Amino acid sequence: MQTPHSSSYPESNMGHTDEMTLLLNFVGVWSGEGCGVYPTIRPFIYDEVLAFELDHDQTALHYVQKALVRENRPSHMESGFMKVLPSGHIQLSNAQNGGRVEVLTGQIQEIKGGVSLELFSSVLDNDPRMVQTHRVYTIVDNQLSYEAGMSTTTTDTPQLQNHLRAQLRKMKGN
Repeated sequence: MQTPHSSSYPESNMGHTDEMTLLLNFVGVWSGEGCGVYPTIRPFIYDEVLAFELDHDQTALHYVQKALVRENRPSHMESGFMKVLPSGHIQLSNAQNGGRVEVLTGQIQEIKGGVSLELFSSVLDNDPRMVQTHRVYTIVDNQLSYEAGMSTTTTDTPQLQNHLRAQLRKMKGN
């Protein structure tokens, strides 16, 4: 799959240019809304802006995610990086406004009209409630959707459960 940014990626920087080319589909600013649920909280709706940019040496994407609960109060912020590992897997690492840090790894693949990226946590720190996290990002026709699941010690059965689901559109000019 070709992206608007694929020609700017220097092949000499990474052995996995196909994965990086697919990852470049994330570059831009995305905006939309999502909903959150979990057994220990009330359901909520939020507005979100998610921005990805290619880092200075063109080997990773940097991202910033900001969510506002509908009462217009800040709800969640995180910042991090996505990069291609030597194995060809994608690694997402982030720090969140509540203090949690995560590292997730997974695979990106081309799908009809876009890409899909599925990630599972390999490192969770600074939040003792967390057992595991899972994210799936899908981009098709300038629309990014994602689902985020988690398992915590705060439920009777700590198994992966859906937590967030959002639909974002790529903003014009990106």
